[in-house]
Amino acid sequence: MAQSITLKLEGMSCGHCAMTIQKALKDTAEVNDAHVDFDKKEAYITGADTVKASFLIKAVENAGYKAEIK
Repeated sequence: MAQSITLKLEGMSCGHCAMTIQKALKDTAEVNDAHVDFDKKEAYITGADTVKASFLIKAVENAGYKAEIK
């Protein structure tokens, strides 16, 4: 089964920032898809039941931005 996680994002200032975060999320193990909405400052992630929000937040932080579970 798959699960959906929404993250609230901070630190984005342009579309390139959104693409950087989206790529970081998609490259995270067990993530099936990720979409970043620049206007809403949110990321929508679908992944395996075993994907952990903490791993997603860490991926965003490693890309240079901040995230928290919405």
